Amino acid sequence: MPRRDQPLYKGSARVAGPLCAAAGLRCGLALCAAAAMGFGDLKSAAGLRVLNDFLADKSYIEGYVPSQADIAVFEAVGAPPPAELFHALRWYNHIKSYEKQKASLPGIKKALGKYGPADVEDTTGAATDSKDDDDIDLFGSDDEEESEEAKKLREERLAQYESKKSKKPAVVAKSSILLDVKPWDDETDMAKLEECVRSIQADGLVWGSSKLVPVGYGIKKLQIQCVVEDDKVGTDMLEERITAFEDYVQSMDVAAFNKI
Repeated sequence: MPRRDQPLYKGSARVAGPLCAAAGLRCGLALCAAAAMGFGDLKSAAGLRVLNDFLADKSYIEGYVPSQADIAVFEAVGAPPPAELFHALRWYNHIKSYEKQKASLPGIKKALGKYGPADVEDTTGAATDSKDDDDIDLFGSDDEEESEEAKKLREERLAQYESKKSKKPAVVAKSSILLDVKPWDDETDMAKLEECVRSIQADGLVWGSSKLVPVGYGIKKLQIQCVVEDDKVGTDMLEERITAFEDYVQSMDVAAFNKI
């Protein structure tokens, strides 16, 4: 039994508490670092490759419809990716078609570090916010006695702001459609079938990602996504145009239909 004047802990045991606390702090910092998200530098070739790999099995940055997440990354990229990064280029061209409706897309635009794969730290910087409304001072001076010149300037800016709001284009109704295109048999050239489907061009039609899905007996169907403007393109038109390639296509079905 130790004497009262002896320490209860000897040697390194006396500093075990501080060491454990320091180790815990280091572990906590490591976990925070591991939780980082981003694409690296989207202005560089390496960052664009990360984006391309991220979009290999995705149509959008978040979810199943275009959102403010896509707009934030689109604005950070700034220019079409090179042709060899075809997943990123397909996504870029698709999001570009929403340029006039970007303000109406769902979600809230966040910093780039909130999107992308984990363990890749964003070095591009936060996406710049729109300046359409920010450069107009709606409240003018805080001084109690506002000069005539300042009052006139404020009224002019308010009039400009109201004019901008009134000229904003109406929201175009769009839908996201997932199509199942079935071939005749297992000997059908599926690459040629997809080429025929994508050759269909129309105002208000944008083709998205695709994949081959087994249906049995060695036969695979083409599952392909598209976004259409409801007033311009309908499923009946798509079915008529796709089944016209009768050497390759047996039938077409709508697997999913969602309003955007």
